[in-house]
Amino acid sequence: MLEANKFLSQFQSIKTNHCLINVINDGPLVKETNFFESELCNSGVIYISWNANEGRLFLSELHKDALKEITSSNVTYVIMRTGTFSFGLNGIELMFEDGSLAPYSITITDLASDRKITTFPNNETRLHIYTADGLQKSFKVIHLPMDSLGY
Repeated sequence: MLEANKFLSQFQSIKTNHCLINVINDGPLVKETNFFESELCNSGVIYISWNANEGRLFLSELHKDALKEITSSNVTYVIMRTGTFSFGLNGIELMFEDGSLAPYSITITDLASDRKITTFPNNETRLHIYTADGLQKSFKVIHLPMDSLGY
């Protein structure tokens, strides 16, 4: 719990004092962003932005291994669970379903999101994966709102 508090304090300091993430949209897609030149990116933060009811996940060069797992040809869709962590912050868990018993997953707090997630029509949306090189892959997302994420 102490480590979580320390991380959250550092993250909030970076986000509040040093970095404003700008995203120029083309509907649900990203036309331009300064995320990849930001201190958030350089510190290893995975960031999610929302527009037109779709998500855009920004992965830095530090997340090459995650990108490889996520863009694997075996991943067919994403399950997104949203809720509250045991330490009180809201969060997002993304599970990249590849048919295995242990799909690759990413869990982030809503501090690393530019909007609070509410609801989606039929609990479905799309997620677009971006690196500094642009759009890498897009997935159908099934949204499962939960009271608690259990972490």
